[in-house]
Amino acid sequence: MRHPTTGSFYTTVELPGTVARTAQQALPEGEMATRCGLLTWDCPPPEAEVRWVYQPVEVQYPDGGWTLGRINAWWTDGAGELWCRLRTLPGGACPQWLRYDPESILLLPSTGL
Repeated sequence: MRHPTTGSFYTTVELPGTVARTAQQALPEGEMATRCGLLTWDCPPPEAEVRWVYQPVEVQYPDGGWTLGRINAWWTDGAGELWCRLRTLPGGACPQWLRYDPESILLLPSTGL
């Protein structure tokens, strides 16, 4: 969705027992992540370009709160930007494609603890 004031794109993530939180993903005017627009559940990147993974993560929201999640796919767009298919836990929103930001999405070890 596009923010009505700033014009940046954003995704709303709703966690059980909380109010909806917003993680903004700014894209320059006119830039599209896929040929049909922003990455969504009904408009994913081309299957042949997706790398499927299982990567536990910790996600920080703009208000400073943290939650656990997982990345189950990576994709690089035509501009070289890295995107991840993220789902927050437990029982969070449906997986969503977000531009990967290492400052707010921390990769956690998946083996060897």
